[in-house]
Amino acid sequence: MTEEKKLSIIIPCYNVEEHILTLLQTLVDQYNEHLEIILINDGSTDQTAYKLENFIRNHVGKSIYLFSFINRGASKSRTAGLSYAKGQYIAFIDSDDLISDDYIIKLLTATAQNPDLIYYSSIQQKRGETGYNYKISFEENSIIRDSDAFLNNQLKKNYWTAAVWTYIFKRSLVQKSCAVFTDRSAHEDHLFSLSLLAYAKKIVIIKSILYIQLITKGSLTNSKKDISYIHSRYQAYRECKKLVEANFTKQTISTYQYWSLEQCYGIWREIYSLRSLVYNWEFWKMCFRNKDFGQFVLNKILPIGL
Repeated sequence: MTEEKKLSIIIPCYNVEEHILTLLQTLVDQYNEHLEIILINDGSTDQTAYKLENFIRNHVGKSIYLFSFINRGASKSRTAGLSYAKGQYIAFIDSDDLISDDYIIKLLTATAQNPDLIYYSSIQQKRGETGYNYKISFEENSIIRDSDAFLNNQLKKNYWTAAVWTYIFKRSLVQKSCAVFTDRSAHEDHLFSLSLLAYAKKIVIIKSILYIQLITKGSLTNSKKDISYIHSRYQAYRECKKLVEANFTKQTISTYQYWSLEQCYGIWREIYSLRSLVYNWEFWKMCFRNKDFGQFVLNKILPIGL
């Protein structure tokens, strides 16, 4: 892995024996010499490792690399992938998702404009179904040189997400921004994504749908949230708050705060009815301990009444 490539694709893999080959075949069908694929086997206990090894043996001559570790979670897997990547640009793909048939060529074409970040439209789709919802939608191809305006606009449209598969980024931007993944099981990418955006000077937008997030029954995305998930979401907001305040305008800071607290409150409402929250001590304990969240909750609940 000494030759620099244009694009490194990093895929953390954990117990995805049923789905990983579908994604890899789509990538190989689009493969060219500017691409490398880095597979991080995160301590899988099924046949994932075997299938990855066999796939690489069947595609000798292509820049596909496998690194295996004990199970450490998405944060450390992504960090490990970054340490091995040689590409000028980096893409993360979740191992149970899919990409469009023109994912590679569209991204490589966009890199010719030398952006710091490349965003594209992406969708969420339940596995085995045809309907979908937009994760992010862009109406036109464009170039953006104001990351503050971009973030504020995405937040207002509710099309902002920290998911690292919704964009690709210049590898040098990681060092410039000191972007890191937070070591926890959920919302580990919030600080990473906002750090990159804060230092981005040029963003290329691709309106085409290039990524399909497949929602599988039992996955974190589709499963019932619990208290720890809510606390992780609030912790992610608190981690990012200082970064946002230091790098974005007052208007964007305010929009980001409202959006984040709305998300935290929304997760509570996924679990509990409004009336049942009144009797939930964990909910009020969070409100008492975190004044910004408590004030937000009062502003939401009081006009409605109980």
